[in-house]
Amino acid sequence: MLGVPGEELENVFSARAFVNWYNGHPEFVHLSPNLDVEHVVVIGNGNVAIDCARILVKSVEELTATDIADHALKALRERYTLLPFLFPSCVVTEVLECAC
Repeated sequence: MLGVPGEELENVFSARAFVNWYNGHPEFVHLSPNLDVEHVVVIGNGNVAIDCARILVKSVEELTATDIADHALKALRERYTLLPFLFPSCVVTEVLECAC
C-alpha cells in the first residue's frame, strides 16, 4: 500500500479494495471491513479517497437509491476523517474533519 506504519493492522484496506468491495466486485465481496466503529480514517485527497469518503459520509437512506452492493449498504456508517496524503516523507500535522 503506502508504506505507512500500521497499514498491516487488521481492518486497514487500500482504497482500491474498499471501492471494489462496495461496488460488489466478486473478488472483494469477502473483504468485510468492520465499520461498526466510532471513527474511520481515509488517507489521501485524490479522487478515489474522496469517493471512499463520500460513501462513508452518506446515510443508509441516501445510499439506498444508488446501485451500491447490498452487503456494503448494510455495513456503512456516517463517520470518517480525511487525512491528505502527499508523500510518505510528509508529516501530517493537522486532521481535517469533513462533513460533506
